[in-house]
Amino acid sequence: MADKRINELPAASAVSAADLFVLEQSGVAKKLTGTILEQWLLALAAGHGGIASIDLTSSAGLVDTYTITYADTASQTFTVTNGAEGPRGATGATGSPANLVSYEVVYQTSASGSVIPTGDWSSSVPTLTQGQFLWTRTTLTFNSGSPVVGYGVSYVGVDGIGSGDMRAAVYDPNGLVAALPGGIPQYVEVQIPAYETSAPPADTENGSAGTNNTIARGNHSHQKDSTKADLVSGKVKPSEASSSIVSVTSSKTLDLLDAGTLQKVSSSSDITITIPVSVDDEALDFPVGTEIEICRYGTGAVTIAGAAGVTINSADSATSISNQYGCVCLKQMAMDEWLLAGDL
Repeated sequence: MADKRINELPAASAVSAADLFVLEQSGVAKKLTGTILEQWLLALAAGHGGIASIDLTSSAGLVDTYTITYADTASQTFTVTNGAEGPRGATGATGSPANLVSYEVVYQTSASGSVIPTGDWSSSVPTLTQGQFLWTRTTLTFNSGSPVVGYGVSYVGVDGIGSGDMRAAVYDPNGLVAALPGGIPQYVEVQIPAYETSAPPADTENGSAGTNNTIARGNHSHQKDSTKADLVSGKVKPSEASSSIVSVTSSKTLDLLDAGTLQKVSSSSDITITIPVSVDDEALDFPVGTEIEICRYGTGAVTIAGAAGVTINSADSATSISNQYGCVCLKQMAMDEWLLAGDL
């Protein structure tokens, strides 16, 4: 039996006549059988009407103290000294390193995506049925120990049911635009009828006369002239506007994902926004010309700081946004040289 502490051993549920205990008697270690222990307890209980209970009442180091309570409420204590921890055993031999001996990948379909199937597994992917789950079982066998088994599951989607008919005969019964063989639509430019007999309206976006518009099959019209989205391509397109606002609630260091965004700082505590120094890596460094806006929405002060090696130029060397709802703009004029302007 390997060396263990007494408290690491499983607890006995009863004492039999054949059980053995270790006893120190007059300075000599002796064995104590279950029979002798039973006789001693019975003799001790004689005259007290029997034993009501035996309880562990205290422990100190290796010594446990028990209290015997008799039926007549009289009591008596005795101690049991546990064996001390033995010396550490010798270090075992170094085992062989674990090496992958073989692996197996098998497949099975099932109606459940949560219960591992119990049917036959196949080394090849079975015929897939829409609405079922494909299970993959991978077994790794090493040079020692039990194999490692893992499962993966994927769902075989069901085809959607469409109600529209995209044949030219349905959506273009008058044949207004040409079609490729097989009824596949071809994008061609045609004048919108309202523009055929009159000059096109003025382009209110750029102040010049517009040109003829175009349409494609399916009656989707497309402007050939520049639109508002095109005119703001140097900033943020309307469809991307919400993604350009970044919420900030604690101090942070800017990174490349913050380029071209507005940092909306909402904090009642003072925070610092730090500009990192370049690391000569195009995938990480801000390109020259990068702009980042910072607005103080909370009551806490907002300070813009540069990491070691970064220069911030601003009026009167100010670097904090002066008032709530004040905004500033950072623009990198050269590598690691930033201009800070706004409500400072």
